[in-house]
Amino acid sequence: FPDSSELLLALKYRKRNGSLGGEILRRFDIWFNYPGSQVAFKPSSRTRESFFFNVSGIELSSPYPGLSIFIISEIEPSCNAAIAGLEAGDRILEVDNRPADGYTLEQMQHQFFTLYNRRMRLTVIRNNIRITFSFILKPLI
Repeated sequence: FPDSSELLLALKYRKRNGSLGGEILRRFDIWFNYPGSQVAFKPSSRTRESFFFNVSGIELSSPYPGLSIFIISEIEPSCNAAIAGLEAGDRILEVDNRPADGYTLEQMQHQFFTLYNRRMRLTVIRNNIRITFSFILKPLI
C-alpha cells in the first residue's frame, strides 16, 4: 500500500500487478498498538465478500488533481484493452457512453475494478482525434 512518497517508484516497476491494500484491509478490523509496535487484525463482516481488482491492464493518472482529466499512463501490452488499440497517453473522454467529466480519479479507476468478462467501451482522444474502443475485461493473473 504505497504512500505518496513511494507511489512514483511503485508505478515505474514494470512487473507490478497493483497495490495490495484496500481490498484486503477493508475485510478486517485493525488495531494499532503504537507503544508496543504491534498490529492486530480481526476478520470483519466483509471477510467473505468478493474481491474486485483492476482487470483492464490500464493504469490511469490525472495530471491536474481535482479536474476530471484522465490519461492512460501505462497499459499492459497483453491485455485486451491494448489489443483493441488503446495506448499510453490516450485521454479518456467517456466510459460506456458516460462522460468522464465529474468523476474523481478514484471513481474512474473503480470502473476497471469489476468482475471479469464485462464488455467496456472507452472513448479517448489521441492526437486531437476522438476514437472509441471496445474490449472485454479479463484478469491478467
